[in-house]
Amino acid sequence: MVEQLKPEVVLMDNLMPIMDGLTATRLIKEQHPDIYVIIYSGLGEGKKIQQFKEAGVDLHLNKPLDLETLVISMEKLLGANPGL
Repeated sequence: MVEQLKPEVVLMDNLMPIMDGLTATRLIKEQHPDIYVIIYSGLGEGKKIQQFKEAGVDLHLNKPLDLETLVISMEKLLGANPGL
């Protein structure tokens, strides 16, 4: 989908049926390092956060994900509201 849509931001779940979010993020970042990846997960502690960073995740958000937090986070990543 990334190849077809060429998004600026990918919203990624960590637990998916075919490929986990860490693997998908690594693949995206290898080919498109300029695409931002936001991962949302209920697994937001210690070692897992480090794994997200190592995979190239730009931002981790905890579940449940609220829309306001998502919008503010995307604006921040895209530079719509510098200094947030």
